[in-house]
Amino acid sequence: MTLTASRIDFDLDKKRVTVVVGDKSLTSNLAKVIEAHNGVARIIEMKQASNVLRACKESNYVILIQSYIKHSISQILINSPHKSYSIAMATTAGQLAVEKALYRARYKLNVTDNDQIQYPFLVNN
Repeated sequence: MTLTASRIDFDLDKKRVTVVVGDKSLTSNLAKVIEAHNGVARIIEMKQASNVLRACKESNYVILIQSYIKHSISQILINSPHKSYSIAMATTAGQLAVEKALYRARYKLNVTDNDQIQYPFLVNN
């Protein structure tokens, strides 16, 4: 899949976004999704919890790609008492799933997606 255009209207204001995945080779377009929303991307593979925690502490927003990471690590990142970042989880590495997670992290909404969240979708021309 290639990134054609943003589908949700929001601006990350040049904030740092760390995307945590199990395998970077499966996430080639994620940096483009973040950059399309004026964010600075950092994609990291989850090898050791301590390294992931250190990387996330330097971020404003953390996005977890659920289908590629271990539940125990995601819980550590979500429940960390010292976290300075806003966090959300995308079920897949697909563009729309990541955009929705970015939006939720940006506005400190639910970690996971649900039907109650009203995303400001852009109208296609």
